[in-house]
Amino acid sequence: MNINTDSRTSSQADQSVQHPSTQDRPWRNALVRHWRGELPLPISFWAVGIAARCLSEGQARISLLIQGASLSYVSLLLLGAQFVTGIALGAFWVVGTWRSANIRAAADPMTVWPEVTKFVVGVLVFVQIFFLMPAIAGRFASIFVYLEDDPQFGQVTVSADVGADVIDLVGPITLSLPRRLTEQIKKVPQVKSIRLTSRGGRLGPALEMHDLIKAKSLDTIVTSECSSACAIIFLAGKRRILDHGARLGFHLPSLAGTRDTAVEAKIRNIMILDGVSRDFVDSAMAVPPTTIWYPPEYVLEQAHVITP
Repeated sequence: MNINTDSRTSSQADQSVQHPSTQDRPWRNALVRHWRGELPLPISFWAVGIAARCLSEGQARISLLIQGASLSYVSLLLLGAQFVTGIALGAFWVVGTWRSANIRAAADPMTVWPEVTKFVVGVLVFVQIFFLMPAIAGRFASIFVYLEDDPQFGQVTVSADVGADVIDLVGPITLSLPRRLTEQIKKVPQVKSIRLTSRGGRLGPALEMHDLIKAKSLDTIVTSECSSACAIIFLAGKRRILDHGARLGFHLPSLAGTRDTAVEAKIRNIMILDGVSRDFVDSAMAVPPTTIWYPPEYVLEQAHVITP
């Protein structure tokens, strides 16, 4: 009698020792139940799905706050962590919801909701794989290109001689150039002019540098050639100086080789606001992106492109 009582008491004690974690951490028990498909189908689909989405979005926002405005190799690590976390949360939601749908279908063969749920889950997985994955891959590629500073365009230098008031920009207009020019201006507080030598490059960074030079009221100088996107930067100068024999090249702007009417309108407006005559703007915008127009010096003077 005492042995049975002791055995029953020991069994109860074992049971109380076996499951403290699930009693103290009900959320852990819920996670396990979802993974096994034991949660009700609406909770697995809606509650767990919304929670997973919120966690993924929260991590993305934290990554943006840590990253800030600049890109670095930390950006790659953060994007990689975001990618892995998103895959893990998505897989957790899909597996648990799919199992819950199967259990629900086995318990009530007449209901259509399990099949509807599985169809919706399948569509969402398809969208993730065929639409969002390429976008993420493109994001990875753009960060690599930024960090390598557009290696397909060649090398670019931003420099100034000790004690000089001129910053030299030589080479293609690349993604990181606005940041590099900003840093160089901080190093040369006495700067008065930007000397440009470039046959063009990316339009977005050129527009950023245009605004930077204009805000600093700096002069622009060309001693050799400044064409395409570089010419947009040149127009930002308070005084625009073209050395004898140097060339300015203009053509219709394009994005990745294709025309964009919104971009064309923006460039046209910038040129007019910079004091360039409308006739000259019309002529420049009539030149196809595949060719470059080098106007003679007297035309540039008449159109107020350069300072006499």
